[in-house]
Amino acid sequence: MFDRNITRAGNAAFLLLALPNNGHYSRLGLVVGKKALKSAVARNAVKRIVREQFRHHRFSCPIDLIFLAKSGINAVEAALLAGELGRQFARLDKRLVELMK
Repeated sequence: MFDRNITRAGNAAFLLLALPNNGHYSRLGLVVGKKALKSAVARNAVKRIVREQFRHHRFSCPIDLIFLAKSGINAVEAALLAGELGRQFARLDKRLVELMK
């Protein structure tokens, strides 16, 4: 998946890799390492936010999505992270629709 991704999006805090799948539903992979966030509580909080945003966003086609946390994620507040994820999910969806034509 890491080398086969079709499109990517992100910022200084995270990277999203996407690939359309042939299944009936979208899947999410999370990579939040100790390098990015030292505290297990903080890592789990980020994962909860990402899962919740992914659950609420409806992609136009089923995709496999990987969320990679970068070291800049420790400076981002939860509300800002949620908003930015929503924007990046929409951006990815738009790109995938264009690529699938």
